[in-house]
Amino acid sequence: MDNPNRLYFMDNLRSLTIILVVALHTSLCYMAFAPEWWYVLDPQRSLFFTAVVIVLDVFIMPVMFYISGYFLFASLRKHGTGRFLKGKSMRIALPWVVGVFVLAPPLAYMIYFSRQIPVSYIDFFTHDFWGKAYQQAHYWFIGVLMGFVLVTTALASVFPSLVKKPDHQKAPGPLFHVGFVALTTLIFLVASLSFPLDSWIHPGYVFVFQPVRIGGLFLFFLLGIYCEQNGWFTQGGYEPKALPWGVLALISGALYLYMKLVFPEPKLTTLLLKGANAALFNLFCYTCIIWLLALCKTCFNRTGTVLRHFSDNSYGSYYVHQFFVFGVSYGLTKVQLPIFLKFALTLTLAVTLSWGTSALMRSSAAMRRVF
Repeated sequence: MDNPNRLYFMDNLRSLTIILVVALHTSLCYMAFAPEWWYVLDPQRSLFFTAVVIVLDVFIMPVMFYISGYFLFASLRKHGTGRFLKGKSMRIALPWVVGVFVLAPPLAYMIYFSRQIPVSYIDFFTHDFWGKAYQQAHYWFIGVLMGFVLVTTALASVFPSLVKKPDHQKAPGPLFHVGFVALTTLIFLVASLSFPLDSWIHPGYVFVFQPVRIGGLFLFFLLGIYCEQNGWFTQGGYEPKALPWGVLALISGALYLYMKLVFPEPKLTTLLLKGANAALFNLFCYTCIIWLLALCKTCFNRTGTVLRHFSDNSYGSYYVHQFFVFGVSYGLTKVQLPIFLKFALTLTLAVTLSWGTSALMRSSAAMRRVF
């Protein structure tokens, strides 16, 4: 039975975002100028997929952190701190630990396996993985999310008034939007003066993240909390219009893509260019997220058998999807097919198998408590 108070468009946006994550990771296998370390690289490459990666890589993770933040305080108010943290430990911390210690190593080993580097998996796991090859694959998101949850929960415990929902709903003015973009731009720019744009770090082997982007991700997480507190997208609350935000996202996205293709990171040699890159990145990111929220609220605020299936299995599919992306893309590396057909096959099979595996996992009552 449908729940009239449930924000189904958020469920559907999360499902769409996970599909876009799969599309991003698939595109990386076929893009020109791909990262040298990427797990599987097909001999055929296309600049088209480079453009796809540049665009998708901007807003996908901020959307996921925004959605997570949006429901955080509502869950905290409902369950209380103890039950809330127990639930998050089961749904976030436990999958993160399993992902880091059990699933991330074989994914990282694909870098060696796909290039036929003569190192056994045992040697890789006991030596390189805990050294130069350490990573958490896509499970870094779950770890960072748990960190954000712990920080905000601690703040809410110290300042209980933060969790209490205001009696009135507050609609943002233009200065709110401008200020948010300006703040994320400043944080991005300052970090980019010390770190390469796409670099990853893993302080203490605990959290893995991109230092240039981590501040913005936290702000989008907080933005989700702020929007829920102020009634965005609820009856009588602020509801942005899809059309103007879509136009802004299209223009800023085109400008950002142009800049990334004309001025890749080695050419960002001046503060002006770094600042322009930071501004366009964050402007596109913010406008695209608000547009997606508005579009889904207008067009996809409903449920049904198919939509519910995708929503119920979005987390589980995210958890396992890279095994299918890299398995299929590696199997196609020696097959002579048009590159766009390879991409389509990899994406279709990865999405189908990921959601199917998630549904199979969730057939167990114990696994449903996690996924």
